[in-house]
Amino acid sequence: MRKGLFNIAISFSENHITHYGGLILLQRFCKHLNLRRRITDAVRIKCRKGNYQTYDLIIFLFYA
Repeated sequence: MRKGLFNIAISFSENHITHYGGLILLQRFCKHLNLRRRITDAVRIKCRKGNYQTYDLIIFLFYA
């Protein structure tokens, strides 16, 4: 597969799509970049124990 920039044609023609409809593209992009591992390795947040990992907290803010 060729590396580098290339054009992708994306169109949405559905009328009843939510404003979260395009997040699947963002999620795939984050997965392609292996963002979970990169953030986990690079960022340390000192917080009380909870159910959320550092990656989850950052991604929640990013998606919002």
